[in-house]
Amino acid sequence: MGVDYDANYGIGVWLTDIDFSERKESIDNMYDYIENLPESKDIETEYFEIGSGAYSGEDNPICLCIKEELVKENIKNLGPLIDMFTSYLKENKIKYKGEVGLIGGIHIC
Repeated sequence: MGVDYDANYGIGVWLTDIDFSERKESIDNMYDYIENLPESKDIETEYFEIGSGAYSGEDNPICLCIKEELVKENIKNLGPLIDMFTSYLKENKIKYKGEVGLIGGIHIC
């Protein structure tokens, strides 16, 4: 018997939990929320989970990041890319913990 897991990292933020029962949209979980975020012409995003919710039954924290390919293309000049990502978060009223930075961890599947 083994444990399946994947490791994830990126430049981004930890999203805060949202009470979907108070929302008017037909979105009822974090995955739907992320999938329905508006696209931007300036920045592309991706997300991943961290934690062991598959075993504990708890919700895993979710991270929203700058798409890895964009980071690789701009590795020598990340400042403007981080500024665009921060603007995207503010324009779309995305609630998150802390500041934009290097985040990551293990997701136990």
